[in-house]
Amino acid sequence: MKNGSILIVNGSPRMQGNTRNILKTLESSFLEEPGNKVEFIDICRHTLKGCVNCDSCRKNGGKCVHDDDTNLLMEKVLSSDVILFGSPVYWMGVTAQLKLLIDKFYCKDPVMHGLKKKIAIISVGAAELSDGQYGIIEAQFREMAEFLEWEFVFSKSFAAWNEGDWGKDPEEVKEVKRLRELF
Repeated sequence: MKNGSILIVNGSPRMQGNTRNILKTLESSFLEEPGNKVEFIDICRHTLKGCVNCDSCRKNGGKCVHDDDTNLLMEKVLSSDVILFGSPVYWMGVTAQLKLLIDKFYCKDPVMHGLKKKIAIISVGAAELSDGQYGIIEAQFREMAEFLEWEFVFSKSFAAWNEGDWGKDPEEVKEVKRLRELF
């Protein structure tokens, strides 16, 4: 992708973890392309309160009434061409922190449909790549893209548990850098 706005959302609470390292590697790859605007968000550094289905956002133009970072983050989502999500696998799914952000899409749901967006998910877990948990996460993001009429670009999973497990293999690093070519 050239001359695009890319939002990378790290759902991991571990600031030195494998998920963040993979996403940072991909961020550097996107930045190699002139004209790309890349923003990296560590979702765990933001305050998000759970949606309570009050529907105030449906009456006030899509603004969440919680005093948190929802409205700021939703504007970043809306202004991006590409949204790359990353999450470690926590109990067969994405982290609660990332799920909070996804649930907050509800406040902008009426304007999000049909926008020209591309999304992808990187999931990192301790289980072998043949484990079904990765498929559960991929299915969630495929369904989200289909519902919003966005393009689902890829789901890529990695098996890495301890901090530093990912990135030791230079071929794996090259593979991650090449993922940008899919956009």
